[in-house]
Amino acid sequence: KTVQVHVLKNHTAVNVHDSTIYVGDKWEAKDNFDSAVDKDGQDVDLKDIIVNDSQKNTEQVGSFDVTYTYEGITSTAKVTVKENQASINVHDSTIYVGDKWEAKDNFDSAIAKDGHKLSFNELKVDDHEKNTSKKGSFKVTYSYEGITSTSTITVKEKPINSQEKYKVVVQYLDEDGNKISDSVTLTGKEGEAYHTEAKKIKGYTLTKEPKNKEGKFTKDSQSVTYVYARKESGNEDAIETTGRSENHSGNSRNKPIPSSTKSYPKTGEETNNLLSAIGVALLVLISGVLIFLKRKKNETND
Repeated sequence: KTVQVHVLKNHTAVNVHDSTIYVGDKWEAKDNFDSAVDKDGQDVDLKDIIVNDSQKNTEQVGSFDVTYTYEGITSTAKVTVKENQASINVHDSTIYVGDKWEAKDNFDSAIAKDGHKLSFNELKVDDHEKNTSKKGSFKVTYSYEGITSTSTITVKEKPINSQEKYKVVVQYLDEDGNKISDSVTLTGKEGEAYHTEAKKIKGYTLTKEPKNKEGKFTKDSQSVTYVYARKESGNEDAIETTGRSENHSGNSRNKPIPSSTKSYPKTGEETNNLLSAIGVALLVLISGVLIFLKRKKNETND
């Protein structure tokens, strides 16, 4: 009897690849395994393959081989371990309550594993603890491909001497709103008290004091306005009088006399005239005394 034997192609294969990692990286055999098939060409799982990774060392620069064997078929993958240059450089900082802050303020620089520089936007940032509205601190983490750095931001109360100063403008106006004297600007910190006063302005009288002449400095600008009225000038007009006289010849009759205008001296003029008269009198008196003394002297000499 004759038996026919059919010889089929053996499809058994194990496919792997070489790779490069960096010192400290996590590595597993499956990272270099691609695929495997049995004699019939059916897929084979990695768990059915014998793996020899006894040379594995990811903690120093160098390389190691890994073998994958299935039904007599062996493939080898080479894993090269390079120096890990990855770094993220950040710094701690101190800010004050209410200050504006962004994560990039604490970022200095970053380098990938292979040594190329990274931009801030390539990093993953976790700043969910951020709170600049009260005294305290919060942490921010910066990450890239397993490398993480953390910075601490301390939030302090804003010093009194660094608080912003605010203004109060004091104005001096007439009743028509016109400026009659230079304005005065007061400055102080929020919450501090201020006090304003009226000015003595020649030719004007204060008519209205502002309700906010005293108060406290606030973030909103404030204006304090004193209102004045112009003083009325004195009555310097001439005084007009009318005189009358009686005629005693015959019947008595009152006859009007033409009005005459008489100017009376002002108070200042009266004083000046009196001083002038006293000065003349003193001059005459002194002259008389000197003449008398001179004559007396002459008589004595004779």
